[in-house]
Amino acid sequence: MNPQRLIHCYSPKGGSGKTTLALNLAGGAAAHELRVLVVDYDPNGNDGGALRWASQARDCERSPAFMVSPAMPRRQDDFDLILIDHPPGRPARVTEGQVIIPTTLDPGTYFSCRRALDVLRKRKPLLVANRVRLDRAEPRRLLAQLPGTIAIGDRAIYASAYGIGATIYDDDAGLRNAQAARAEFEPVIDAVLARAGFPVRVPKVAA
Repeated sequence: MNPQRLIHCYSPKGGSGKTTLALNLAGGAAAHELRVLVVDYDPNGNDGGALRWASQARDCERSPAFMVSPAMPRRQDDFDLILIDHPPGRPARVTEGQVIIPTTLDPGTYFSCRRALDVLRKRKPLLVANRVRLDRAEPRRLLAQLPGTIAIGDRAIYASAYGIGATIYDDDAGLRNAQAARAEFEPVIDAVLARAGFPVRVPKVAA
């Protein structure tokens, strides 16, 4: 597998939105007709990570467009993209591949993000601001100090989707404002696919 097709969603601080980012990135990549796996490395994942999301999907009798696993597959070439949802802490398992660092742009998460950026700077991580309220002065001030960061708004759709084991790319989920959320999230998809060497295409949407 091309190393750039292995994507690490990492932050040293919990609550930064790694799981939401990984799941919706997987949903967007699957909408581009890619074979996607999400690996949940968080030991507490059953209580709120990607594995819990997969359990919610089963309970709601949903069939996700991608796979979720607690471990790396033996045959990585069976997938076009593998996303790893890392636990908070030191980046010991952030090996080769792309790195995405989310931050919620509150002071604590912001400074954790800066520390992670300093440690992983040579990897040229993609920064994503999650659950951002740009109508407030403090998030705007912190965002201005992270040039090139993609900002994702604080939308209720992300929690709603997680609760039923869906992503914002699932048309059959009946989620409100899904199109607006996708339009905002698409720069993340574009950046990851470009780094992975895939042509950026218009995602296939069910009629």
